[in-house]
Amino acid sequence: MISDETSRGVIRKQYRNSIKKELFRKSIHLCSALIPALLAVAYRPVFVLLFAALAVYVVSELLRMRGVEVPVIARVTEIAARKRDENKFVLGPVTLVLGIMATAFLWQPEAARIGIYALAFGDGLASLGGKLFGRVH
Repeated sequence: MISDETSRGVIRKQYRNSIKKELFRKSIHLCSALIPALLAVAYRPVFVLLFAALAVYVVSELLRMRGVEVPVIARVTEIAARKRDENKFVLGPVTLVLGIMATAFLWQPEAARIGIYALAFGDGLASLGGKLFGRVH
């Protein structure tokens, strides 16, 4: 029989692991806050690199779904993926990059910068705050 103390220890460890995973995920989000500065310096090359990164990621995920792992990308995806994403195509990076690209393409630089910052900071910090302080009722 499992004691209450053992059970609480397991739950605490699971919680710590979920926080570590969320911090890793959100650090990726926060890195996207660098994109507006890069776009201001070299718009076209940065846009091309974003598209290339998106294409490489999509191909990597399609290969992963077929059992072939692209070493670095598959490892980052494994670390960052949520439980609900197991054995599925992980869409988070695709939506992040498409959101950045669409914002940069459709809006004037100042508005695009604000939109990308909202994506980088708002989404990232909101879900981390929910993970740390939120409760399911």
